[in-house]
Amino acid sequence: HCLKLARLSLSSLFFTMSRALIVAAFLGCVLATAHASSPATWYDCTKNGMATVKSVAINPNPPAVGVNTTVVGSGTLTGTVPTGSTFSVSMYYSGIRLLSKSGSVCKDSYIDLPLGLGTVYVEGLACPVAPGTLSLTETAYIAKSPPSGDYKIQLSTSTPSGDEIVCVGITWDA
Repeated sequence: HCLKLARLSLSSLFFTMSRALIVAAFLGCVLATAHASSPATWYDCTKNGMATVKSVAINPNPPAVGVNTTVVGSGTLTGTVPTGSTFSVSMYYSGIRLLSKSGSVCKDSYIDLPLGLGTVYVEGLACPVAPGTLSLTETAYIAKSPPSGDYKIQLSTSTPSGDEIVCVGITWDA
């Protein structure tokens, strides 16, 4: 029932940007399952952030129930992520908000998904995190199919002073 994120021996430097990518991608993967009619697509919604998303790869896409799903995210962080940075994630089904969750970027987080679809575990960062190139691979196991419809997930991260770090979104039709 829980999504399992693979532990990697990457430094915190490689985790900051990818954490945002992975949370958004995993929430998207959980819902873009068995009866998905189109693959999930991602977009960088960062306006004036300190990170640039280069790519997000989801395999299989659309994900399938009962099969491990791998999400690989990469990008560049141009500023330092300080202790106290936060994330905010929202999930919409056919325009209706089903989930709104926020937490610390620097602590482990559990996100219970709506409709009993599972739980996302996100490993927190060892803040502060220095600038650099980012790459991370994670794995999820999806336990249950979602209802058909249009889905959108948007995840944003910010510093304690409110400066944007990164924003990533995922959309798909299930």
